[in-house]
Amino acid sequence: MNTHCTLYEILPEEATRLVANDPEQFYRLRRELHGDVPNEDDAYVGLFSLIRVQFLNLDLDSMFGSEASDSEEMSAVEPSPREIFDLGEAWHGLHYILTGDDLSADPPTLLDFLVDGGDHWDWGEYGYRFYTPVEVAELSSQLEAVPAILFKEQFQPEQMKNVHPKSWGEEDALEWLIESFVRLRAFLRTCAEKESGIAITMT
Repeated sequence: MNTHCTLYEILPEEATRLVANDPEQFYRLRRELHGDVPNEDDAYVGLFSLIRVQFLNLDLDSMFGSEASDSEEMSAVEPSPREIFDLGEAWHGLHYILTGDDLSADPPTLLDFLVDGGDHWDWGEYGYRFYTPVEVAELSSQLEAVPAILFKEQFQPEQMKNVHPKSWGEEDALEWLIESFVRLRAFLRTCAEKESGIAITMT
């Protein structure tokens, strides 16, 4: 099965609300990114899973009150002008290059971000993983420091048999990984410069 990786920019004001565990912001992002609107039962399950607390006092008046203006209602459904980066199937190969392993560390380090780590949101089959603007800035800095020679040193097709998509013997495989890394690094640099967070998912 082909597994693709997509990274979404989380705008600064959204990230601030997510860090503050704002349930309405979770709903807005879920509607936009995942494309579903949870029913009442799923909503309660999703909230407890997403913000990972034992007890949550829901302010139903503020969440479902009738005092919201038309502009506020429109802002809840209008898509945000966010950057979206489709990394495709290069995610596992880049993880291997960056970490030297096909699996993540336990616990995950920041450079494990393509396969594990971050704040997990249980949406859909694979879920989403959120990184704060501070984490994105640090991650961008680490990727900027990756030397080109690392790719030649780490790219060993005979040792990458468990690395998706397992076609590393092809002539242009290394070039494809390097090009994917350059685009990923540029995406994270843009997010860091805008003080945005990111969300990562697989499909």
